[in-house]
Amino acid sequence: MLIIANKTIFGLANSVEILKKILGYILLTIFLFNAGGYLLLFKYLIFRSDERMASTIQHHNYNRTELVQVKVPMHLPNVVNWDNYEQINGEMQLKGHYYKYVGLKITRDTMFLLCLPDDEKTRLENEHIQLAKQENDSPTSKRAHGALPKLAPPIAKYDYQVIELNFPAPVTVLQKFLIHNTAPWEHPPLSVDGQPPELTA
Repeated sequence: MLIIANKTIFGLANSVEILKKILGYILLTIFLFNAGGYLLLFKYLIFRSDERMASTIQHHNYNRTELVQVKVPMHLPNVVNWDNYEQINGEMQLKGHYYKYVGLKITRDTMFLLCLPDDEKTRLENEHIQLAKQENDSPTSKRAHGALPKLAPPIAKYDYQVIELNFPAPVTVLQKFLIHNTAPWEHPPLSVDGQPPELTA
């Protein structure tokens, strides 16, 4: 009887230890998810959204009426105007909305970008910002729905001015001097009997 009671008590003690370990793992998982899991989850959802949008653009499964044309003024005097749009990849963020590039056309004074609005990514980014503000207990304002301002790198760092210098060649007439050597050669050529030796390397 003592042996059976001892096994039962020892079995309950092992069960309690196992339950403590399981509860510890569950609490650790919840803590880690709260610490960085939301960020990983949103990054994964945004990644999947980007893949779906890239597939949509690649297979032209979008309505042409949804496209937005963005004009960027430029001064490129040496560029030949493009007649058609060229397909490009990329994205931009404008006033809190994300757009995927579909086409690019360049003229001498303007760059035209055809963009497809990425509503799913815009929604996910806005929800991510709202959740982060709630996690940090910071109040949200009307302006909080927009993305954080981006600091532009100094343009002068990457903007190298091309300086073209033209030096016209001076036009001067050079006088021609003809030198005639009329002095006889002091050393006449030597005559050699036979063929000269062959060069071996």
